[in-house]
Amino acid sequence: MSLVPKAKSHASIQQQKVGIGTKSLLMTSHETSDSVTLYVGGHELYCLNVNIIKPTSPMARVIDPAIANLQKIEYNQQCSLEGNFKRGLDTNIILKFIITYIKASYPHVTGLLFNDASFRTCDNGAQVSLAMMSYMTSGKTWYQNNFGAFLDAKSDSIFKKVESEFQQKKSVVTWEILKGMIDIPIDEETMKEMYESAKTWQEFFGPLKDLLGINEFCIFIAPWFDTFIKNYMRFNMMGLLYIIPIEDYGVVYTLSEYQRGGRAYTRKRINRHLDER
Repeated sequence: MSLVPKAKSHASIQQQKVGIGTKSLLMTSHETSDSVTLYVGGHELYCLNVNIIKPTSPMARVIDPAIANLQKIEYNQQCSLEGNFKRGLDTNIILKFIITYIKASYPHVTGLLFNDASFRTCDNGAQVSLAMMSYMTSGKTWYQNNFGAFLDAKSDSIFKKVESEFQQKKSVVTWEILKGMIDIPIDEETMKEMYESAKTWQEFFGPLKDLLGINEFCIFIAPWFDTFIKNYMRFNMMGLLYIIPIEDYGVVYTLSEYQRGGRAYTRKRINRHLDER
């Protein structure tokens, strides 16, 4: 579980209730002379936290204060005050909220730095890297497609080389090789023609996802996808650093004093999940 950590002795603490539509969240800030760390979630657990360096801090000499650090975003049902946090939809809302809030409250910040550890749970319970699945079908990760995220300069340089080598292998990996790794979900001749006519991995996997639908496609790739990536890409995209631009998403929210009162709250043990779509 992700409990808000104890603040440093020299930090000031503020707690505010965030109202977004019919849902309410707790935002806790730990502020020092150097930085502000924001935690957004429920009474006990948080699903998102961001660390912001102040431009007046000596740390700004070595860390660009314009780029805040999105340290974690994940799903947990208890990440709203009502205990009814929903996977996917609400996770997106709190990310849009914090970006909108930072835009208004910390104008020196222009981007959020993060590693993409997101995944998708298929209808059969299997899990697939969302970043890798999205890249294989569209050429971009989910955050690139939906939040305008981009690779930082060093990661971009690394990935361009990896991607070039990976795409070259499309012409080397024959249909017979690929067929030996998978369970064919459609007519074999149709799938073979799709594969052999595609010049890139995306030209094959993208139309196949559209044909099967995202739910069936997830189930289709789950058993062999990790092995395929390790064999042919030999790279873990979780090691890349992305930046989400700070902009106003138009999220309407209210801030008020946080009070723990109301109905009795029972602390439950809930399994946490990394950011999931």
